[in-house]
Amino acid sequence: MVNWALRFVLGIQYLVISGGVAAWYFSKYDCDRNKQELDSPISTSFFNAVKFHMGTAAFGAFVLTVMDVVRVIMQFFFRSEKVKCIFKCCCNNVEECLQFLSKNAYIETDTLLICFCEDKIINDGLSKPYYMSRDLMKFVENSKKIYGIKDQPTTGSLQKTTAVSVVSSAEIFYIT
Repeated sequence: MVNWALRFVLGIQYLVISGGVAAWYFSKYDCDRNKQELDSPISTSFFNAVKFHMGTAAFGAFVLTVMDVVRVIMQFFFRSEKVKCIFKCCCNNVEECLQFLSKNAYIETDTLLICFCEDKIINDGLSKPYYMSRDLMKFVENSKKIYGIKDQPTTGSLQKTTAVSVVSSAEIFYIT
C-alpha cells in the first residue's frame, strides 16, 4: 500500500510539473496573453491534475505496484540463487521500461491537450488544413470548454469542415 501511495504521489507530481511547464511554454503563442500575466500555472496544473487526471496517476501506480508484487511472489518460489538472479534482472528491466512509459504517459496526458488547443487557436483552417480527424477536433472542442480556453473568432466554419475532410481523405489515401 505504501508502494502504491508513493508511486501515486510521484505520478501526480509529474502531471503537475508537466502541466505547469506546458501552460507556460505554450502561452507564448497566444497573442492576448503575456507570460507575466499567467495566473499561477503550477497551482492551476495541480487542480487540473486532481480534477481530471487522478485516475491516470492511480492506474499507473497500480500497474507498477502489481509488477512489484509479482516480483516478490516469484522470488519467494524460486529455490536456486541463479534462477532468482536471472528473474530479478528480467523484472528490473521490465520495471524500468514500465516506469519510463508511465512517466512519459503522465507528461503527455497534461501536455498533449494544451498542444492541440493552442494549435487550433493558431491555425484557423483557412490557410492550411487541420491535421486532426473530426473526432479529435470534437474532443479538443469539448476539452477546451472544460478547461475554459477561449477560441478566437473565425470567419467560416464551413471552410474548416472542408479542410478537415480533405485531410482525412488524404490520410486514408496514403494508408491504402
